[in-house]
Amino acid sequence: MALDDNELFCIVGQGKYNLDYQDARKMLGRFGLPGYAHTILISDLSGGQKSRVAFADLACSRPDVLILVCVG
Repeated sequence: MALDDNELFCIVGQGKYNLDYQDARKMLGRFGLPGYAHTILISDLSGGQKSRVAFADLACSRPDVLILVCVG
């Protein structure tokens, strides 16, 4: 995920996974990113919002297995 992309839509939309606009927004919403944040520059998002985008990006790649480790 590049922080200089113009919109989140480029991440999960037609730019990478060929999703239509509504499907891309649904995917971002599934991971708790509020609708108003869907068109904000990635560099302007908070750390938590960037994490949600990363998880949406990961989900779009349809991994067979996902192992999450909580450090701390």
